Amino acid sequence: MRTRSTILILFSTCLILQSRTFAQQEDVLAITHAVIIDGSGRAPLLDGTILLHNERVQQIGPASEVPVPKNAQIIDAHGKSALPGLADMHVHLVGGWDGEQTDLLSYRRYLNSLLFAGVTVVLDTGNIEPYVLQMRQEIAADRLTGPRIYCVGSLVVLTQYGLLSPRR
Repeated sequence: MRTRSTILILFSTCLILQSRTFAQQEDVLAITHAVIIDGSGRAPLLDGTILLHNERVQQIGPASEVPVPKNAQIIDAHGKSALPGLADMHVHLVGGWDGEQTDLLSYRRYLNSLLFAGVTVVLDTGNIEPYVLQMRQEIAADRLTGPRIYCVGSLVVLTQYGLLSPRR
């Protein structure tokens, strides 16, 4: 008996690592026979189909009720689960950290680790603004793979200006 099922991460970014390849070949993708968890608190749909067109979800429902077009690329997700992409609302997209210094050049590894964990949307809560804005632009233009990025801008250290006293 298998205790862990493989999870397909989709909806907002629709299989972000694989969909670009499918989109070039076919513009219709059907994920069939998946356990669909919609995040609403309802019971999972045990044998569901998700139909995507041009990387957008068009229909979700029981496999017996969702017609799959003949030209569709089909992924048989039997024994796997599909759920909405996750959102991490507090990240700092600064690349790698080894405990002493930041490695801004490790940003691809960090973005990939977010995607592999199912995170398809992030909020950078303070960073080097041009760095994050360029990263967001490259992802939006499909020149870089990563989650959708929202950001608040530059970090401001208020204690430096005497506006907040540090905790003791």
